Amino acid sequence: MSAAVGERTVTILKSGTYGSPTSNGTPILPYRIDHLSRRGWCPAWTDRHLDGFWARPRIAGLVTKLEALGVPFLQTMLALPAIRHSGGIVAIFESEGHCFALLRRLGLFRRRRFVIVACWLAELATAMSPRRLRFYRWMYRHVDHVVVFSQNQRAILRDKLGLTDDQIVIARFGIDLDEWTDVPTSDGGRVVAVGRDEGRDWGTFFAAVDGTGWPVTVASRPRSVAGLDIPPEVDFR
Repeated sequence: MSAAVGERTVTILKSGTYGSPTSNGTPILPYRIDHLSRRGWCPAWTDRHLDGFWARPRIAGLVTKLEALGVPFLQTMLALPAIRHSGGIVAIFESEGHCFALLRRLGLFRRRRFVIVACWLAELATAMSPRRLRFYRWMYRHVDHVVVFSQNQRAILRDKLGLTDDQIVIARFGIDLDEWTDVPTSDGGRVVAVGRDEGRDWGTFFAAVDGTGWPVTVASRPRSVAGLDIPPEVDFR
């Protein structure tokens, strides 16, 4: 996506086609990062590696294999012209930010603000080998901020990766409360829980529901609740 050059431009590092402009040309990005434009920023990104020369089967296959051996790098390299003129860089998910983090460790682009929106980082940090953990601690030293969506990740990132509290940003996740401030509420009605990611703890949720008498609807993968006792309050779909 083209953007005006200047300190109010922010380059978005992402993978896949999600976030490409819609039919009316309005970009919608995961986590609504496009809302940065409301604060005067102009988001810019590239999907050029998904078509043209980079979409040729042999080229795409080679890039996929190389990125699997290390980190996603092609989009970052294609975005370098935009990065040079950006006031900040936001990586959607940690893997998309690792190539740029390595460039920062080499002393490049350190005057640009750099933010990684993390998804699996805390979980990975608790399971990786000591050697890989040392590498991550080295790599994340010049990341300005890591955004996570739950408070319980702060201690993990601080203890495992050596991030400071100032580097870790906790963002509200799941619902934008500001959009619902004027909506009437009620204590009645049905409880609905929807999700299929493997990290959901349905066992704890079912234990909390059991015996309440509240009508509950749960929508998820059948394998996610395999072996669990589903309370009579729950209509599982």
